[in-house]
Amino acid sequence: MNRKELEEWGQKWVPTFNELSEKYNTVYYTQSPLDHIEDDVEVMLIGINPGGNGAGVTYVTPEEFLKGNPAWKERFKDGRNVWRYTNGVRFYLGYDSRRHDDTIDDDSRVVWTNLSPFASENGFSELKPELRDAGIESTAELISVLRPQQIILHSANAFNLLDKYSGYSAELQLEHIKVFDNLPLEIGRISFQTETGQTVTIPTYQVKHPSGKWPVSHCFTSIFLYLLRLSDVYENGKPAKPLAQVRKDLRHEVKLWQSCIEVKD
Repeated sequence: MNRKELEEWGQKWVPTFNELSEKYNTVYYTQSPLDHIEDDVEVMLIGINPGGNGAGVTYVTPEEFLKGNPAWKERFKDGRNVWRYTNGVRFYLGYDSRRHDDTIDDDSRVVWTNLSPFASENGFSELKPELRDAGIESTAELISVLRPQQIILHSANAFNLLDKYSGYSAELQLEHIKVFDNLPLEIGRISFQTETGQTVTIPTYQVKHPSGKWPVSHCFTSIFLYLLRLSDVYENGKPAKPLAQVRKDLRHEVKLWQSCIEVKD
């Protein structure tokens, strides 16, 4: 990660966010502090957009925006995470509610953000088109700056939103595929070229928002991501298998469970 590029990203987008916030009377903010990032980002956790009453005007400097959500530290109370959303993500990633500063709570290596920084009570569809477009385009550029090792999208519709509001296509190239016939779990890859011509490919996975209804059970998202780690292997930064083969591997494994495991009550 190039800190200068991150600062330039903030200088480019925050004035735009300020203008749109005033134009549409809609507040905005990011989540984890981006100015804490020091080197490689291990995982980028992307929601859709902040919830709650979005009415109001936000006006901050790029430096203030990069410091993250002013309430970010409030997700912990008496040493335990109390926010429903972050607790749900922690659960499927294998963490309890206690603070783990060397892993999931290391803000220098784990980024929590949204496709759009603009808040709304009724989700992404409530946002004005300009707020959607600016949000996704800015997040796409942030991905190319941070170059995370992995991205997890928290919405049953995240890949479709990226496809629909694809003004970012000059920055990033996206491919994705649904794994199971009746579950909104998808696997994908986001690719882009660096200034030196190098192609960077980031494994990107879509799961249900943990604040909603979990697919199958509370544990299945964890199993889904674990199987992906076994199958979606990268060698020298390049995927060893096409997405279709990764999908086939996951489906085959689940079919084996169905046929080989007996549970007699």
